[in-house]
Amino acid sequence: MRAGFTIVELGVSILVIAILIGLLLVGLNRLSSTAQSGAERANLISMKVAVESFKTDFGFLPPLVKDGLQYPTGAIVGPGSMATPPVNESDGTINTYDATISEDVDFLRGNAGGEEFERFSIYSLPYYLVGALGEAYDGRDGPGFRELRRDGTFRTTGGRLFEPKFEVTQGSDGFVEVDVEEGRFELRDRNGVAYRYYRWIPDESISSQTVTEFRNVPSLIGDPAENVELRDAEYAIMAAGPNRVFGERETETEQQIRAELGSTADIDELERVGREDNVVEVGR
Repeated sequence: MRAGFTIVELGVSILVIAILIGLLLVGLNRLSSTAQSGAERANLISMKVAVESFKTDFGFLPPLVKDGLQYPTGAIVGPGSMATPPVNESDGTINTYDATISEDVDFLRGNAGGEEFERFSIYSLPYYLVGALGEAYDGRDGPGFRELRRDGTFRTTGGRLFEPKFEVTQGSDGFVEVDVEEGRFELRDRNGVAYRYYRWIPDESISSQTVTEFRNVPSLIGDPAENVELRDAEYAIMAAGPNRVFGERETETEQQIRAELGSTADIDELERVGREDNVVEVGR
């Protein structure tokens, strides 16, 4: 009788074990990714509830802040947004998009400069849900704020005081003071990427349009022709997901996308992969 395995049998056994371990690791990675996405979904739902509370109190959605950031393609997110930081230190005002100003309306319709600029802010939620700005801007030192005007500015004296709509822990990984002087505060997801708050308005200038053209939803959010939920949506909150990229070369460099996804594949394919685990909540 044989005393042990032959070399071939041993090799086959090792190969089978390696395959099983590989399948197990893939399964664990998917489980981890699903768990992270579930946690982000819960966080986004909490933010959506906070936005609805804001709208109930003030009668309008949180304004979209002009972030004043330069994106990799050279496009400026919003008309004139590079001229000033999100807040004006001299007079305590906040730079937001105004639906009564034609160039801001063009931006919110995705028509600014003949391109579809991405209509989002990473500073709106810290300002209007948390009250991250100082007393000179929002009328209250620390989290919380005073009554808000429709143009996005706060009363600095008098009026009602509001507690934060969305609770954060000062100094935590989820709330980061990037540049206090310029008013740059970020709410970040579990992977350290700032949440995006999107706003848009329909394009009523042309009567014969498809639902996609009329609704003007930013393409990263989805297509109203395919997603009924987007047909009356007015805003969205988005997290990048476990892979840490939104999958969009308009606002992320190709180098950044490749670094996060660890691949030399075609960039169009990497964009698609980057978008797969984005987490989004929409509302109106």
